[in-house]
Amino acid sequence: MPIRINLLAEQLAAEEIRKRDPVKRAYWIAGALVGLVLVYTGLLQVRVSRAASELLAENAKWKALETRYNQVQKDFTRTTVIEAQLDALDRLSTNRFLWGNSLSALQLTVLAGVEVTKLTGRQTFEFVEPIPTKIVKSGGVTNVIPGKLGSSRQTLRMAIKGMDLSPVAGSQIIPYRDALLASPYFSSELKKSKVAFVEQSSPQLDPATKRMYIDFTLEIQFQEALRTNRMILFR
Repeated sequence: MPIRINLLAEQLAAEEIRKRDPVKRAYWIAGALVGLVLVYTGLLQVRVSRAASELLAENAKWKALETRYNQVQKDFTRTTVIEAQLDALDRLSTNRFLWGNSLSALQLTVLAGVEVTKLTGRQTFEFVEPIPTKIVKSGGVTNVIPGKLGSSRQTLRMAIKGMDLSPVAGSQIIPYRDALLASPYFSSELKKSKVAFVEQSSPQLDPATKRMYIDFTLEIQFQEALRTNRMILFR
């Protein structure tokens, strides 16, 4: 029987040992894992770049919308102010003081011996600016500090200058004042009005009629009217 000798047996055995070496397998596995990590990292970088591009595009859209939003807010605030002013003007025109009623009441208040020589009306307004409501944000907490409404106070006064030509000069001044207070207009519609003396002259002689007279001034103080602005602005 022939004997066969494999001259490469040792080399094949050594090669088999190298193939079965666990360190070499670990190198291959580590290399494969590193490759997978690099591929995954590359994919993440692509996604990050794409997300950054989308973020820039969304920021550009938001800035465009923010500009329009700010303009809309300004227009809304301006419209609110205009509407409040129109409402205030409407209430003022509806509830305004009519001097004609006072003049009519004076026309109907006649007393013998008393002549009205001059009328002076004075209407003043005292304005109080509104205090805007403040919104304060601190430490994640929002605090609202209430504001105050603006207002205007209307003051009305009418000075009546006249002459008391009665036989006893000066005796008709107080009755004339009482007649003004007793007139339907002053007694019902302006219950809190009052008529006060301002000045009274000494008896004087009228050269034309040769009669004694006294100049006097009465002042009618009407009830004050307080009007409140119904709008509070935010700041």
